[in-house]
Amino acid sequence: MHSYNQENDWTEKIAKGFKSNIDSSKHGMVDFFTEYIDSKRFYGDDFDQSLKNLYFNKFKTLSVDLIATTDDYALDFALKYRKEIFNNAPIIFSGINGFDKRKRELYKRDKSFTGILSILDVKKNIELALRLQPNAKKIIFINTKHTPSGRYFKGQFEDGVKPFLSQYEVEYIEDLSFEELYKRCRNFKDDAVVFYGGYSRDRLNQHARFRDVISNISRNSTLPVYGFTDFYLNYGLAGGHVVSGFEQGKSMAKMANDYLSGKKVEDIPIIKNPQNPLILDSELLKKYNIDFKRIPSNARVIYHRGKLYNLYTSYKKEFWLTLLSFIVLLISSGVLYYFSIKQKEFKESLITLNNILEEKVQERTKQLIDQQSKLVNSARLATMGEMASGIAHEINNPLAIIDLTAGRVKQRTNVESNFKQINRINTTVSRISKIIKGLKHLSKDGEKSKKENFLLMESIEDVNSLCQERFKEYDITFNVEVDPELKVYGSLVQIGQMLLNLLNNSFDELISKKDNRWITLKAERVYLRDNKSYVEISITDSGNGIKKEDQSRLMEPFFTTKADKRGAGLGLTVCSNIISNYGGEFFYDAECENTRFVMRLPDLNDQQAVS
Repeated sequence: MHSYNQENDWTEKIAKGFKSNIDSSKHGMVDFFTEYIDSKRFYGDDFDQSLKNLYFNKFKTLSVDLIATTDDYALDFALKYRKEIFNNAPIIFSGINGFDKRKRELYKRDKSFTGILSILDVKKNIELALRLQPNAKKIIFINTKHTPSGRYFKGQFEDGVKPFLSQYEVEYIEDLSFEELYKRCRNFKDDAVVFYGGYSRDRLNQHARFRDVISNISRNSTLPVYGFTDFYLNYGLAGGHVVSGFEQGKSMAKMANDYLSGKKVEDIPIIKNPQNPLILDSELLKKYNIDFKRIPSNARVIYHRGKLYNLYTSYKKEFWLTLLSFIVLLISSGVLYYFSIKQKEFKESLITLNNILEEKVQERTKQLIDQQSKLVNSARLATMGEMASGIAHEINNPLAIIDLTAGRVKQRTNVESNFKQINRINTTVSRISKIIKGLKHLSKDGEKSKKENFLLMESIEDVNSLCQERFKEYDITFNVEVDPELKVYGSLVQIGQMLLNLLNNSFDELISKKDNRWITLKAERVYLRDNKSYVEISITDSGNGIKKEDQSRLMEPFFTTKADKRGAGLGLTVCSNIISNYGGEFFYDAECENTRFVMRLPDLNDQQAVS
């Protein structure tokens, strides 16, 4: 029967020490019933009465032979109600904070209970702290006054500190909230030594686990914190002459073994002065610059060699049993591996073959898609070429006659108003000629066209002749920001086709906008990370950009974002392939707030070396 809950570190250590040392092989079948009173959070007469009723109903049909208790609350409860509930069974206790007058009087009359007292080595710990910190002038004791065990700890500390009162100031920190406590720890001065008793409940009646409180105290404290119980070690306690919960449980198990073997409880004496080992944490001593030469020779120093080492030193029997089990498991695994290795090799061969086939299928699929896109594009261009040739043949001769006639009329008239009309005829004829010329250029097979250095404006003029009237009709402002002397290397036809394709895409999207329609074609030299020069050609329109979920698919063949699915969805794919063959890059600028596509071609100076 445990006074505290199952998560309490002290309780857990005692329980492990007890159960791991009960020798059930000598006593036959032993049935354990484990109860957690949780007295840190639940206590009082009403609670005891409810607990009594619960245990009475639970154990009324059972014959209890022995009661083992940890800490004061469980012992007091068992002494009070064992006759009514537990068949008046004898009691073996541990973790008791002293043996008060009432228990001493009861023990004189009835020796049917025995156990181990939990004595704090206050005097030894103060001497240790002053030895490690010889400049100290003050002794600080952190310990709540809001629990029975806290009040008992204070009484023991007051008794142990008496020899030092003439030389040292003593301060008790016992009535603060947890937040106030941690703040106080941040303001400790160097002329003090600090001890921790227990602080599971604060002045606001808030409850916390021991390990959490000591961890927070250590994290905030400007000084090392010494203590009296071993379960605070590894959670922030610098060390001290500590009571061991595991050893208390182990001693309690030895007494239980003696009783179950036939020894009477009254013949098993109470252990009043258990030996408390001196244990120090090396990491915390280093943290606070404690001189290791001052450490007593009988101290056991924890060097934090890792969890495995700590497990070995604490649980040697369990460690070797686990290691042996692991070796057996390893041998079994080796046998299984031997019989499965051939199957694994065969499986890996199948996976490799499957990956090769998948790569070949993907490669062939890509080739088919590229060929299909080229065929579609070539068919479209062939149709345009035939149309352009027919248009040129049918229109050029009448245009020549109109232009010649207009010239003759201009020579034979002296009327100013007629001059203006004749000039409009000449301008219109010139524009139609440019359209025909651009159409003939752009309808050629770009792959067969010659690659050369040419003025970018030549290609732009061909494209502009085909687009400008449509742009004007829909109030689309077309801006060209290009140096007339800027040259690029490549096919005039292919680059013109790409520009026309991108301008057509922008036009298709802008015609649905009510206002603010504009397209900007810009070209300039740029220098990128590889320190090479490129000609960057961008087409930006006043659209709102492309949806994020569609951006990754823009270069896929047959993918289109147009609402009515106009076109085959091959334009951007063709542009990407052409620019890639030129050693450049083609991409959608997702960072632009409008819709912007960018072509980067290696600069003329770099290409001259190649050509």
